[in-house]
Amino acid sequence: MIKFLRKSIAWLFILIFYLAVAGTVYGSNKEDPPLLEEGFLYSDMFYDVAVVGSNYWTVGYRGRLFYSADRGKNWTRQDSGTEEALFSICFVDSKNGWAVGDYGTIIHTSNGGKTWELQPNDNKNILRSVHFIDQKHGWAVGTWSTLLITKDGGKSWQDFSIKEATEEATDRIFSSVFFTSPLTGCIVGEFRTILHTRDGGETWTPQKAEMGGKYFTCVYFLNDKEGWILGIDGQILYTPDGGEAWFALESNTKELLLDIFVEGERGFIVGTRGVFLTSKDGGRIWKRFQQAGSSISNWWMGGIGFNNDHGIIVGGHATVMLTDDGGKTWHFYQR
Repeated sequence: MIKFLRKSIAWLFILIFYLAVAGTVYGSNKEDPPLLEEGFLYSDMFYDVAVVGSNYWTVGYRGRLFYSADRGKNWTRQDSGTEEALFSICFVDSKNGWAVGDYGTIIHTSNGGKTWELQPNDNKNILRSVHFIDQKHGWAVGTWSTLLITKDGGKSWQDFSIKEATEEATDRIFSSVFFTSPLTGCIVGEFRTILHTRDGGETWTPQKAEMGGKYFTCVYFLNDKEGWILGIDGQILYTPDGGEAWFALESNTKELLLDIFVEGERGFIVGTRGVFLTSKDGGRIWKRFQQAGSSISNWWMGGIGFNNDHGIIVGGHATVMLTDDGGKTWHFYQR
C-alpha cells in the first residue's frame, strides 16, 4: 500500500510538473491547425534541441521530431517511430543520435534522422535525459532513480538504477545527466540530488551544494572542472572544481530554469514564462536578456543549442527562436 501511494504521488508530481511547463491548450475549443506545411502545430511542445553544424533536431510531445538542415530556416518532420513523448535528444555527429521519453522509450538514428529505430530495454519508467560522449558510450536517466548505461551505442542497455536503503530515497526523479568523458559524469534531480561518478556510472558519490531547492532540472559541464546546475525558484549552482564544491549564483528570478549553454565568455539560460538569462563572463554573473524593439517568448523555453555564432531556442507552443550573431539578437522562426 505504501509503495502504491509513493508511486501515485510520484506520478502526480510529474503530471503537475509537465502541465506547468507545457502550457497546453488541450480541453479548449481552439482548433489546432498546422502552422506550416511540414507540420508544426500550435500545441507542439518542444522539450529539447540538438545542434551539429548546420543541422538542428528538436523533440516533443506525441513523439514529434523535426529536423532542419539549414540552421532553422526550413523544417521537415522525421518519423520517430513512436507516439510517446520525447523529452531529450543528443547527437554526437551529423549521423548518430538518440532520443528518450515516456515508458522507457529510446530511439536511435545512424543516418541523421532519415530513419529512427527503437532500442529495446526492460525499463518502462519515464526517461528524462540522455547523453552520449561518443558513438558507443551513453547514459539515460529518469523517474524512480532510473539509470541506463550502454557501451555499444544502445544495442544493449544495462540497468544501473540506483537503489537506496529506503524506498523513499529510491523514489527520486533523475532529471538530467551529463558526462565529460567515458568515465566522468554527473546526475541531478529531485530531493537536491547531485551524484558524481569517475567509473562510467557503475558507482556514484553524492555531492552537496551550498544551498539549493528541492528539485534540480539540468546539469551542464564546460569541461572536467567547470559546471552548472539549474533548478526551481531560479536556482543556479556553479562549481569550479568538478563538484567538490557547489556555489549559488544570483539569477534575479523565481522561475523554473530548464536549460543552459556556456562557451567561452558567453552563456545562456532559458526557463518558464519566457525567462532568458545571459552571461558575458563565462557563467558567473547572469542578467535578464534585453533586446530593443523585439519581444522574447512568453511561453516556457526548454532547450538551447549553439554551433559557433548560430543558435536555437525551442519551447512551448512551437516556439523556435534563432540567432546568427552569437546570441546578441534573436528572432522567431518565420512559419
